[in-house]
Amino acid sequence: MTRPSQTAPLPATDAKAAMAKSRAASRSARAEPGNPAKSNPVRSDPAKSRYTVQSLVVGLRVLEALAKGGEPRGVTELARALGTTKWVIFRHLHTLCSQKFVVQDAVTEKYEIGPRFYALKEMLPDRFAWAPKARGEMLRLRQEAEYTVAIAGPLEDDSGVVILDVKGGMQNVQFMLKVGAVFDYHASAHGKLALAFGDPRLLERVIAQGLPRRARKTITSPDALRREVTKVRKRGWAMAPEESDPGMNALTAPFFSSQGKFEGSIGIFGSLDQISDNPPPALVRAVVQAAQRISQRLGNRTLHVADNRVQ
Repeated sequence: MTRPSQTAPLPATDAKAAMAKSRAASRSARAEPGNPAKSNPVRSDPAKSRYTVQSLVVGLRVLEALAKGGEPRGVTELARALGTTKWVIFRHLHTLCSQKFVVQDAVTEKYEIGPRFYALKEMLPDRFAWAPKARGEMLRLRQEAEYTVAIAGPLEDDSGVVILDVKGGMQNVQFMLKVGAVFDYHASAHGKLALAFGDPRLLERVIAQGLPRRARKTITSPDALRREVTKVRKRGWAMAPEESDPGMNALTAPFFSSQGKFEGSIGIFGSLDQISDNPPPALVRAVVQAAQRISQRLGNRTLHVADNRVQ
């Protein structure tokens, strides 16, 4: 059940309490030699110059952390992730809330991306201009498979794939993905397709960045990831059972532009009980054919890589 969000900041009493705690923590950190709390990656940005507005850098990184997380996050969690104090994070969240780029849940007091952020995104030229053409196929796939359907595309900064649109499943119990959530290339079915069919140099760049473990079965070995990407490329579809989230799986297939360029992917998402690591051919066929139809809508007339591999 979704709780209503609000844009109002924390009450003044809570703000004063947060300030007092933060100052006390800072004094304690200074008193202890070698305390890791003294380091502040946000403030030691190697790209910093005399023209950099450092407070803006922090605010942008707060927005980025909320967008990538895909779920509401608290002040303490954000401070830990960005390597700074809770008071610094609170001040930025207070400002972002006042401008409606961020909203705070009235019950959990956690924060998430707000309406003005999405409005700004809508005003920008759409790099993923194919998304509207994919939505009809999303509805058709949801009707055929009955599971939650999502489309995703790769981000230009190599940070992962972003969920661009989601259509909820038709079961009584649904599992949802959040629009705007970013998933690692190596730990998601959508990401593996980008590694297999996108920029040929992307795989080695991702490996060089490190392969952090996201769940019990996340692929963290470079050689294992290379083998997995080769398998995905040969069969034309991908899965990631319990590689990003415990007990969850996704089944995805790629689609291509009229020039044969990898554009994005479509897939179904659900529990491992619903979408097993050995899915029935009919389910694979439904996803692959949905991707093929999107490719055709984008002007691609060549045979799909998986045409002769789905029985």
